[in-house]
Amino acid sequence: MTRPAEWAILGCMLAFCISVLNLQHDKKKWNVLQELIQHCGLIFQFEKVCIVCDRPCKLSFDEENMLHADEEAALQFADGYSVYACHRKHPSQEEQYYQQQDPESV
Repeated sequence: MTRPAEWAILGCMLAFCISVLNLQHDKKKWNVLQELIQHCGLIFQFEKVCIVCDRPCKLSFDEENMLHADEEAALQFADGYSVYACHRKHPSQEEQYYQQQDPESV
């Protein structure tokens, strides 16, 4: 599973099979998988490495559900990493510079 959404799909399918179809399972492994899916943001699993990212602490969208925020980060993580987006488009550094300037001085 290399796409993060696959973990959620797997969790849903397993939850259904365990709770509705009474699938025999290892309870300890199931509990670990549930905790991982519930408390982690993105999970990228590869053959010899697994990358786990926390959920963002801020995520902003416009009325069309496009990543967007005016004059602030649209996506931000607890460690300070941020993504600026204007209706899903990432402004270039030049655009960010002009957005931060006083309109009277530009």
